[in-house]
Amino acid sequence: MAACRRKHEVLDRKKTECWSGRIQNEGSSPTRLWRSMSSLLQRDKRTADVITPTNHDADAFLSYFDEKVRTVRAATDGRPPPAFTPATTESLSVLSPCSTDEVRQLIMQSPTKSCAIDPIPTFLLKELVDPLLPYITAMINAYLREGHLPAEQKRAVVTPLLKKPGLDADELKNYRPVSTLQPDIRVKLG
Repeated sequence: MAACRRKHEVLDRKKTECWSGRIQNEGSSPTRLWRSMSSLLQRDKRTADVITPTNHDADAFLSYFDEKVRTVRAATDGRPPPAFTPATTESLSVLSPCSTDEVRQLIMQSPTKSCAIDPIPTFLLKELVDPLLPYITAMINAYLREGHLPAEQKRAVVTPLLKKPGLDADELKNYRPVSTLQPDIRVKLG
């Protein structure tokens, strides 16, 4: 276990040294620097992994999925709402603020996945966690204090994906919408 950890530490250090040197060497050429930064941030990979070839455009998918939702709503219109029984009589009236240690631990334990709308890739956030930690902690505590997230945190990238491999890519009914949300930091409620 310790050998595996050392191997990862050496690999991370070497990767950081490599990219730092590359960025420093290419600083005089904006084109080459931009290409390196795109590669470092994995911008090409993030979009190429999810694209399914199709003859449809975004408007066709939007119309199809919108109509599908309307159909479900029409089929359930006028029905009584489901009956819910409360699991507990306790209510949550105050959320405890998070400490920087708790936020740091949550960030470092998060999977290193990123979304195209993320302001910073997760792997970079983990590398820069210490200088960013006071700001992230303040934002989380503000969300908890105010009881809501800003609209920017509620956006998603919706990607149509084939339901099963081998289905006809030209049939809209063979797709399902997949929403990729910005990673959130789940906070233990005290």
